[in-house]
Amino acid sequence: MRTILVLICFSILSISNGQVFDDFNDGDLTNNPTWSGDLDSFIVNSQFQLQLNATAAGKAYLSMPLYLSNVNEDVEWSFWIREDFDPSNNNYAKVYLMSDRSNLLDAGVQGYYLRFGENLANDAVKLYRQQGNVDTLLCSATSGAIAKKFDIRIKITRSVSGEWVLYCSGNGNAVLTEEARCIDTTLTVFNYTGIVCTYTSSNRNKFYFDDIYGNVIYTDTIPPQITNIIPNEITKDEITIVFNEMIDSTCILTVNFEVDNGMGNPSVVTFTNGNQSQITIQYNNPLPVNTPLILSIHNATDISGNIMNDTTFQFVLYQSRLFDIVISEVMAKPAPAVNLPEAEYIELKNRLNLPINLDGWTLQIGNSSRTLENISIAADGYLLITSVSNAGLFTGYGDIATVSSLQITDAGQTIQLKDNNNKIIHFVSFSDLW
Repeated sequence: MRTILVLICFSILSISNGQVFDDFNDGDLTNNPTWSGDLDSFIVNSQFQLQLNATAAGKAYLSMPLYLSNVNEDVEWSFWIREDFDPSNNNYAKVYLMSDRSNLLDAGVQGYYLRFGENLANDAVKLYRQQGNVDTLLCSATSGAIAKKFDIRIKITRSVSGEWVLYCSGNGNAVLTEEARCIDTTLTVFNYTGIVCTYTSSNRNKFYFDDIYGNVIYTDTIPPQITNIIPNEITKDEITIVFNEMIDSTCILTVNFEVDNGMGNPSVVTFTNGNQSQITIQYNNPLPVNTPLILSIHNATDISGNIMNDTTFQFVLYQSRLFDIVISEVMAKPAPAVNLPEAEYIELKNRLNLPINLDGWTLQIGNSSRTLENISIAADGYLLITSVSNAGLFTGYGDIATVSSLQITDAGQTIQLKDNNNKIIHFVSFSDLW
């Protein structure tokens, strides 16, 4: 079973840039803002993230001016970081919050930094003060949280009184929670901020950074946003609503949620396993399958008091059945070509008046299996499936999905279409006599 989600109403808001802000969407490290350091060792990748791209083992850094004139303001830094390896003393990153000089590899640096990685299994995000060759640990987040490859968001604040507060998201999560705090007023220089990567050759391109921000403390005035709607495909009586930030507990009311088609308000509303960025609504009866449904959400409020506009989503809890999708054409022997590309393809027809997500579905061609990924077939629509190498030949012929190869036997064979639970939806056995 697959869940199909159609966004009916969704607003995207963004924060204004601070004195230091780079989301790397311009693909440029030399302008607005201007980074300095080992520019040849970094790239902006296709996902518009800053990525280490060194040629050999070593250390590499980037920095930029922080433009904060003194310590008489409450300041915050935030960023996203990913290390696609298990960190160690030979492979780790430092994010310098403040430094007295732009060369972050200079032995005389005075500043504060967060370290991501150490030996053994107790790796944690840690705040250090550096005074030349003396590094002093000030506070530490959850032990072991980054012992394996990780993908997290960070925010750290410093008040005028010198109180530091460290917030971290769970691995792969976007919601920040406070994990450590301390007081330190030893250093007062806010000249530069930046990053340092220490790496072996095997990890020379496995550090990633994004959304780097540094300025006076940001006040949240942005309402929460919904990032996903997930009906329970097993029990069919629950829907999980995923937000991009923590939601105030006062929103946990049944009257704030409603599904049409006679379902009405849920019987129970809770945070999902205590996660305050996810709300699960539960009904006494199962939701209808293969029927377009509309979920209405009212008064969703984040913990800063920002209220999301009333929002509606359309979704379908799809349950596959025999002949929902059929194999409508098989091009087994495309040569000689007659008004079509000289390439094998299989055409699928969706017989339902709703789109169907085919992610994880398979085509069994004789003894070979081909898996479909990240593709949907439109309501009452058609989908051409061909090899990756031949995809360009079918431009203009409609919706296309690709597999590694087809290799259909000219003399004939059986082709089966199976859903993501390996259930046969349709099959055809053809021969060269057709």
